[in-house]
Amino acid sequence: GAPAEMHFLTLNAPVQPCIVTWGAGPDVLILGDADAATIRRLVAEHGAALHRAQAIFAPASLGNTERAALAAATAQARVFYLGEGKPGTWTWQAGRLRHALPPSPAYWQPGA
Repeated sequence: GAPAEMHFLTLNAPVQPCIVTWGAGPDVLILGDADAATIRRLVAEHGAALHRAQAIFAPASLGNTERAALAAATAQARVFYLGEGKPGTWTWQAGRLRHALPPSPAYWQPGA
């Protein structure tokens, strides 16, 4: 039941995260949790799709090594790291992508 513009990418690996492209370009890449080796495999096998993507949505749980590998492979794409309100990540609220703000300090913490 996936729309015609959505394609699941498969890697030559026994275990992989869910990787979805959207659009003819593709315009969007949606990436599940992945380690650096998986990102390198994605670049090797589907580098053209990464270079054409305009936006990439990746989980905030990606480590620094994984983020660096992804950034090196996607020069023109804007990468949105989706998280649960973590500073520096993005969330989906009320039908819009919003930059997550740092959590407010509790009343008993300095700066409250």
